Amino acid sequence: MRPLDAAECIDRARVHAAAAANIEGEWSAVAYFYAAYHLVRHALQSDPVFADLNRLKSYDSNLVPDDRSVTVHQARRGAGVKTFGVNDLVRILYPDITPEYLALHELSVAVRYGRGISASDLDDARRAYEAIRAAIESGLAAA
Repeated sequence: MRPLDAAECIDRARVHAAAAANIEGEWSAVAYFYAAYHLVRHALQSDPVFADLNRLKSYDSNLVPDDRSVTVHQARRGAGVKTFGVNDLVRILYPDITPEYLALHELSVAVRYGRGISASDLDDARRAYEAIRAAIESGLAAA
């Protein structure tokens, strides 16, 4: 499957955000996370830092321009090769949204694989998504 381009990421983010607003209960947190994921992928694909190798390397010497296209959440460690996942890139390049993004990821994992989340966690998920959306729309999530 071909990865989504930046415009397609925005479209998918809107679809997931709309679904999140219409889903009752904890699964809306999963949709909010995937809406945020697509917004972040849009930011990565649009970020000019990936066109300036020296600037990119100033964030982490192992970063390469192709990292803008990663789709996995977390890198798989091994074989001595440093790779990055979206979570890693958010930590490195977008520290202003890192707490919200990682919290949304954890809430999504708790719903999908764990014991679920509470109503207050769901409110936190909604707020985290809105903070990420606002930051990306205003250009604050750019390296």
